[in-house]
Amino acid sequence: MTAEARDSQPFAQRYAAALRDRRQQGNLLQFQRAWARDRDAAFADQDFSVLRERLKAAKNAVLRDLDQWLDRYQVAAEANGAIVHRVRDAREACERVLAICAQEHVSTLVKSKSMVSEEVELNAFLGEHDVTAVESDLGEWLVQLAGERPSHMVLPFIHKDRRQAAALVRTATGGSFEGDDVPAVVHRARDAIREHFWTAGAGLTGANALVAEDGSVVLVTNEGNADLTVTVPPVHIVLAGIEKIIPSLMDAATQLRLLARSATAQRITVYTTFIRKPAPEHQLHIVLVDNGRRTMAADSRYRDALRCIRCGACADACPPYQVVGGHVFGHIYSGAIGLVVTPAHHGLAADAGPQSLCISCNACQTVCPVDIPLPQQILDRRAEVAAAQGAPVSLRAMIELWKHPAVLDRAIRSAGRIAGVVSRGGQWIDVPSSLTSIPFLAQQASWRSLPTPASRPFRDRPEARTVPASKPQVKSVLAGKRIAFFAQCLTDRFWPEQAVAVASTLRLFGAEVVFPRHQHCCGLPALDAGDKAAARQMLQQTIEVLESTGADFIVSGAGSCVAMLTYDATHVLESDPAWQRRAERLARRMVSFTHLLAYDAELVPGCWDDGQRQPVVVHDFCQARYVLKDAEAPRRLLTGYLGCEILELSEIMCCGFGGSRSGLYPDLAKAIGARKLESIRQTGGTTVVTDNPGCIAHLRSMIRKQGGSERVLHIAEFVWARISSLPSSTPRA
Repeated sequence: MTAEARDSQPFAQRYAAALRDRRQQGNLLQFQRAWARDRDAAFADQDFSVLRERLKAAKNAVLRDLDQWLDRYQVAAEANGAIVHRVRDAREACERVLAICAQEHVSTLVKSKSMVSEEVELNAFLGEHDVTAVESDLGEWLVQLAGERPSHMVLPFIHKDRRQAAALVRTATGGSFEGDDVPAVVHRARDAIREHFWTAGAGLTGANALVAEDGSVVLVTNEGNADLTVTVPPVHIVLAGIEKIIPSLMDAATQLRLLARSATAQRITVYTTFIRKPAPEHQLHIVLVDNGRRTMAADSRYRDALRCIRCGACADACPPYQVVGGHVFGHIYSGAIGLVVTPAHHGLAADAGPQSLCISCNACQTVCPVDIPLPQQILDRRAEVAAAQGAPVSLRAMIELWKHPAVLDRAIRSAGRIAGVVSRGGQWIDVPSSLTSIPFLAQQASWRSLPTPASRPFRDRPEARTVPASKPQVKSVLAGKRIAFFAQCLTDRFWPEQAVAVASTLRLFGAEVVFPRHQHCCGLPALDAGDKAAARQMLQQTIEVLESTGADFIVSGAGSCVAMLTYDATHVLESDPAWQRRAERLARRMVSFTHLLAYDAELVPGCWDDGQRQPVVVHDFCQARYVLKDAEAPRRLLTGYLGCEILELSEIMCCGFGGSRSGLYPDLAKAIGARKLESIRQTGGTTVVTDNPGCIAHLRSMIRKQGGSERVLHIAEFVWARISSLPSSTPRA
């Protein structure tokens, strides 16, 4: 199927086809696991955070005054003998390259890897005007033979395996070799590609960086094709986005330390080439492409995305990307960065489907070598899509209901009574296999059980009552403090036993624990749905309620709510500085239950150690690990105060819940969840703890449906059970 035919397919059709492609999923899974391991090893001798801040500052300096740096670069490049062209959009970029080819009577253009050429769709344009563009990068050549676009910015053929590569090369060259004979395939491909260098009238490359200090072009590759493209044809054309400019050669060195390690998990690539001037009797044309970049630079929401160095790490760390691949999770640019930049280059409609697959796990920003706030930017794009096209009907109905706490409360209580009859008083509904032939039920319930609302929400239980501070039963600095408990809307109504465990544990410290009854929702479900107005409304109501408690600490057992109230809130409230300040003040008192016990409570080490050294698997809730930077808190609590043994997972990744994404894209949630369960089961542990209710519900629902033996507990449930089982009637001081 050609790239054009693939792009003409509706998003839903491409998504469904990707879900059926088990071979692609296996290829990408193998790659992601190897990349994560090798990347960590490659950065072992470097301080990633220091390098990242250094390159981030250099890129920001350019973005603050892009035109000045463009002028500076052009002056330096032209002094070296280059001819610099500035073009506004994709059409003008293609026409300028064609004009250079026409001027020099070029009928064949050999290309090194260039994502900007993919962005402007240069190959098709040149073909329409009788100029043949031949890819010389092996991966790009293979996808060109397949009639596809690259599925990854660095590794364009990563979605396919060596046998598929061999089949393409055999068809193109008539060679005879086995699919497992990789050297034979590579040698035959090299021979087929290299003949074009000697006949091409021009060569085209991209640029990894453009150095304003001396006007040089930096190319980073693992094949000799780029150097041949630059040196053999008499005309060299560089096609690059205007954001590729960096101030100095020292900044280029910093980028090189980050780029190879992030892109291919190498300390350095095979070829790093600095091009300053054309060779004698040769021409060097540098075409600087805008194509929406200035618009992004002027928009504070998306400016940071222009720091991107096209390493592809955001795709390499992305769970949905592994399931559906870059032809679905993106447009021309794949991965998380593609979800942000696509509207600037190709319009919002091209982004509408792909952006909806993001599950907001935040892994992409964590590995990004220039610290782009991709998760936040993707949610902003989602809000634009929702405003332009509307969110799915089911999602709009849910958010409309969520905006009215009293109506929601009655609806969930009514649903709970009905579900109680169906489940015979249980917490789960298992849809009979006879009904899973119905497509909707097959997607939603063939692989998981469905939770039922609790017959009695937490707010109706004795533990929700405010109890004055009493004599502490555990030595802690929390004695006499006032703690407001934000239970989370779903915990309150679906899993009140988790809230009971939190409140009961907090009272051991001799603190006054307050449960404000008018609390509702932090606004995260609406933000995830792209409804920022509803998110703002819910967030403001929550801030008002929690402010009124006058608490020393505001504690939640839901890591998602803590992240929303401490990190996302100021962005959601960006249009109102007064509310932003209120959110910032509240955030200083907001803390997760796990962090409170691990650090703020200053507990006596070993206070709840029963000597059993129980093995426990910790599932890191994504935002607790990546946004709150709190990965050590559950480990410190479990080992330091309960004496447990931690069974670490072979890979740290999302469980696949992703809030509303689990309902909108159940097949995606199922596939990511299966990967998570495989990692859990490899540890041999049967007790899993985490601190986010959505993760718990998702993992429990799959394990129950499979008949698995693993127990998934909120860390508060685990702590409270340990306290309750200690030999004495009261916990140790």
